[in-house]
Amino acid sequence: MAENVLQQLQALDTSVITAVVRIDMRDPELNIVDWAVEPLRHEKIIDTTGGLFHFSGQCTGIRGKQEWAVVLKCINNPIESSQQPREWSYWKREFMAYHSGLLNDLPQGLRAPRCNGVVENEQGVWAWIEYVQECTGKRWSLEDFQRTARQLGKFQASYLKGAPVPQQPWLCRPFFRSIWAEDDWWFPYMNPASENNAWKSPIVQRAFREDCRSRILQILAERDRYFDANDRLPQVLCHNDAHRRNFMWALSPNTLKEELIAVDWAFSGQGAVGNDLGELAGTSLYFLDFPLNEATDLLDSVLDPYLAGITENGVTIDPRLVKLGYLIGLTFWMGLQLPGWAALMLSPENGTYVQALYGASPEEVLTRWAQLDVLLLDRADEACGLIRELDL
Repeated sequence: MAENVLQQLQALDTSVITAVVRIDMRDPELNIVDWAVEPLRHEKIIDTTGGLFHFSGQCTGIRGKQEWAVVLKCINNPIESSQQPREWSYWKREFMAYHSGLLNDLPQGLRAPRCNGVVENEQGVWAWIEYVQECTGKRWSLEDFQRTARQLGKFQASYLKGAPVPQQPWLCRPFFRSIWAEDDWWFPYMNPASENNAWKSPIVQRAFREDCRSRILQILAERDRYFDANDRLPQVLCHNDAHRRNFMWALSPNTLKEELIAVDWAFSGQGAVGNDLGELAGTSLYFLDFPLNEATDLLDSVLDPYLAGITENGVTIDPRLVKLGYLIGLTFWMGLQLPGWAALMLSPENGTYVQALYGASPEEVLTRWAQLDVLLLDRADEACGLIRELDL
């Protein structure tokens, strides 16, 4: 649990923190005056895998006395699962990405936080990373999503114009094929023939209509058709967990202009152009980070800025290909999963955690997810039509 990890971190020797902050502040003579550590975000409520922790304090160095802050990301090795480098949930992927330098040299438009060191230990891996101070509010406006979509398009266009898509053996194999593989976790959980499946949950039965269940099962039965089409689309490096809570706008210390920073690269790998855009919209709506009564506005307004970012980077592409990747991302990351998430997350005993994570009670979240699923599944119908139109 997070409190046990926190106790371990509070006992760290100051010399360990000093070495990290010297790297972060680019000051080899820096000395720590004082420091404290606290959990970040939802690790304050519950955590079983490690967590994110915020270290901060004061220091003295070549620029005099000043404040500092860094983040430690701890991931415990699950040992009995997530051990295969190509599977979507490989536990060590993000740390491999930092350690290899992949995240230090991303194309224009997007960057990852700086890494100040990766350490393996008995529990798993620790990564010391840059603390990102956002310059937006917690709640993004529609314009914030649109400019994020534009930057994401600009970033991924670099691969469309010739930058090699990384092929390291620990990157995720085609993400949707991996997460919906029959021998993985999600497909059996959404399969009514399995002994323990989401459809048995009274919570799911109460909120998700029979036509929703039928549409999800039909799409899953035909999933290879979507995956084959997705594989034939232009390929890029995908974040594969792109949403408001993983994307942040911050002031660049070099240019003093706002830049887009993406955290949590644990699912990263090759994917189709537009896939990440679908996750940006769909997963942000899953987290209730945009008003549900304006969800259609969000879903309809991010594609054009994404295309504009691609064009800005000097790439010409059939917009239907990009739209198809976007629709597939919407469908297979959240559209098919919402009943499963409801069964997993929304029991009354999880009320405190759900309130902290989503800002609403389990019942309120359930109502919104059921409404959202209708909107997302409609996009699957659009995807199917585009596959036929493009003969993919």
